[in-house]
Amino acid sequence: MGEEGRAGEGRERGGDGRKTGAILIYTGGMLAGLLALLLSACSSSAWQHRPSGIQCARQDIREPILVVVSMDGFASRYLDLGVTPNIEAMGRTGARAEHIYSAYPSRTFVNHYTMATGLWAESHGIVDNNILDRSISDDVEDVARTKKDGFFRGEPIWSAYKRQRGGITACLNWFGCDVNSTGPLPDYNPPYNGRATTEERIDQVLSWLSLAPHARPNLIMAYLGEPDHTGHFRKSEDEIPSILRANDAVVDRLMRGIEGMGLIDCVNVLLVSDHGMTDVTTRIYWDELIPLHGLTSVYGVVGRIYRNGTTRSDHSVTGPFECSRGDKYRVYDRKTLPVKYHYTASPRVGDFIFEGQPGTTFYATLADDWMMTGDHGYDPVHPTMRTIFFARGPSIRPGTVLPPFQNVEYFNIFAELLEMRAEATPNNGTLGIVDELFSRPPPRVTTALVIPSCSINPQLHSCSSQTCGIDRLALMNSRISACSQLMPLSPISAIPPSFTPFLPFCSLRLCDLEVLTGPSTVVSEWLTREKIGGARSRCSFETDEPYCLSPPRNQSVTLTNLLMTTIDDLSGISRAQAPLMTSFINTFLSPLNALTARYVQQYRRVAVITGTIHDANSDGRVDDIGIRESSPSHVFRILFTCPQWRADGLGCLDPSETRPLTFILPHIEKDINCLTFENYLFAHTARVRDVEEMTGLRFFSDSNVVPHEIALKIRSYLPQKLW
Repeated sequence: MGEEGRAGEGRERGGDGRKTGAILIYTGGMLAGLLALLLSACSSSAWQHRPSGIQCARQDIREPILVVVSMDGFASRYLDLGVTPNIEAMGRTGARAEHIYSAYPSRTFVNHYTMATGLWAESHGIVDNNILDRSISDDVEDVARTKKDGFFRGEPIWSAYKRQRGGITACLNWFGCDVNSTGPLPDYNPPYNGRATTEERIDQVLSWLSLAPHARPNLIMAYLGEPDHTGHFRKSEDEIPSILRANDAVVDRLMRGIEGMGLIDCVNVLLVSDHGMTDVTTRIYWDELIPLHGLTSVYGVVGRIYRNGTTRSDHSVTGPFECSRGDKYRVYDRKTLPVKYHYTASPRVGDFIFEGQPGTTFYATLADDWMMTGDHGYDPVHPTMRTIFFARGPSIRPGTVLPPFQNVEYFNIFAELLEMRAEATPNNGTLGIVDELFSRPPPRVTTALVIPSCSINPQLHSCSSQTCGIDRLALMNSRISACSQLMPLSPISAIPPSFTPFLPFCSLRLCDLEVLTGPSTVVSEWLTREKIGGARSRCSFETDEPYCLSPPRNQSVTLTNLLMTTIDDLSGISRAQAPLMTSFINTFLSPLNALTARYVQQYRRVAVITGTIHDANSDGRVDDIGIRESSPSHVFRILFTCPQWRADGLGCLDPSETRPLTFILPHIEKDINCLTFENYLFAHTARVRDVEEMTGLRFFSDSNVVPHEIALKIRSYLPQKLW
């Protein structure tokens, strides 16, 4: 049985007796007659012409009901086949997204629990279909079958809603609904029935909506297993359009049923999916390449190997896979895996992660191969993994097309539609990022803590053994004094960051250069064609003696200046240096600088922010002082440019046209996959928000410079390609 066949295995909850499975589709014929009456009353599908945003007039409904229907494996490109007119109608009368990015890995269980909790896999604990966590079990556990609650972390929406609002909830085969990880289970939670048709599942949703007000759920989460099953095992391309037509028909069935009950303006309906689908073209069997004795392996599109306490070297496991050029797969550990995947905080992901490229899947042996023709789990940014979002109802602004966003945002959407306080349940989403979805967007309060100055009137003195010269220092001090009167802004000042109070930073402004000192070293500069090229002066200077950095004792580490500007004497500030491995500088930082210089030649003016990150425990958060190491774990770079700059050059004339490009590079000596540099860079693209989480800074925090709703989009943008 595939993962979709088990996605909703659940158990019915007795509860208080009134909500015990008396209404289940699997037991009675009365419901069929009721649904036939409802559907015949709206045979014309009038709902397709009624816009969203019309408020509910029913006296027995105090707040709109939320129905979330997930169609497993619905790739966004399936819409291009032109066989889903009812789904498209939801977008016309309500809202839709251009496409949705799944959480990594783009698997069914991972993403249904991400949608329910608003957490990445590393945070909610369901890192794949099968998990090894020796603190809970000595065995690899199938998360669809395990009854051990310890695997499930975070609080799903049905529990949070019950806790906050006390409302009635229903779950139809949604993964995680049958596990009491945080408290309340859904009031209605029928066991999985593999014989039930998709139409019968939709009829179950309608039956819940037809209940009397005292028994009717306000939140319904329903899972449908197609088109995923067909995508996995199809034998011809004709099967996909056929199953999509069936999916589309049940959407019409649902909407006509809601309309027939007089609830069309009282129910918010969200149509979502968990991932896309692509053809399987390459199968790799581990036992043919490496001895697995003493190791535990978990196979799939993302293969994972656990050491199990063995003393085997890394190379004995990864050696046969190194320098593959990354066409079929890539090999990582928790310190080298791209940050954008949010897949390193939990040891459950394994010691070695084998990331299949689209079309590749791993098996321990040939006997383990299910011989699927299609699969998923790959990089969520890949076009084949993108999926869908549609919404309509009284709380939805009609005609809205949302730019691409990540499904980790769904929890906050659900919470807003259920009139909950999303911030009361910690999650990885970004409040406000999709507020244009709502017919009545909530007010947002924004705050920003201004980073204090390190020195009010900085005076420079020489740090280098080769003196900068008294006259040269005097000229630089005079220039800084003149700059302070004109107050030119650096990129950081132009997009002013705030910071968390427990991670203090201070800022040193040197005309249009700026250095932040604190948990990380961060530098910012405007780069134009005139500012790059040539050798940097060996004059090193500072404003305060403690910031004059001494050469590292480790011969493999070099103090290197993070600023790219070479012709500006002020770039010699000592605190702009960071201790980096010489091999990292040669292999990664210097090529990144060369690419940045090419971008400057192409776009004429680019804002550049570069800095260090300290995340020794790989949890995606800035390290506490107690575990911080002197050598950084990563180096980041944020670039942004504009098609048309403001007259003062500090940002885009239209802030919504800001083009960000962010990299977070592991501080390592070499790439064992031997990717081309541009492929390596793209693999390690990230969001500005990822940098924020790993430094304690918050960029674009002043709504007077960049409006808050635009800043959220910039900070959460996930690059789909290099410039």
